[in-house]
Amino acid sequence: MNRLMKYAASVLTVGVLTTALAAPAANASDGRNGIGGSPVNCTRNWIVGPAVPAKASDGRVIGYSQMWWSNSCQGNWTRAWTVSGQATTMESTIAQGIPPGPNRRFAIANDYANVHFTLWVPASPTEKMCGSTQMWDTHTLNWAFTGVYCRT
Repeated sequence: MNRLMKYAASVLTVGVLTTALAAPAANASDGRNGIGGSPVNCTRNWIVGPAVPAKASDGRVIGYSQMWWSNSCQGNWTRAWTVSGQATTMESTIAQGIPPGPNRRFAIANDYANVHFTLWVPASPTEKMCGSTQMWDTHTLNWAFTGVYCRT
């Protein structure tokens, strides 16, 4: 089990999004229970959350994460991107904002791109969803984190 999966399981909830839906969902996987698929197909009535910075251990912002919701897919996903290629790998998670358990839905994306997104997780517009992203900082040789952020 990778670091972010352990982190997500211990925090109760996770999830994030970003801009530009044209990037591939490289190495995106569903956690369980009927994840919807690629958000590229979610084409109508987006609600985009604020960009949450991923801060390196020295305080620099090396990227951002953002949570999206789509009316056409009735679900949330996370999108993340680096600033000027300062990160070499990223991992993002989106999850229902309920305690961990066998019925909790989540999705994870991890890759070596400078922009990525998770698969979308079915959710109502008012359901609590949470996300987070970690990025490997090539300057400090350590992980940069967004922390967990949620929407209700």
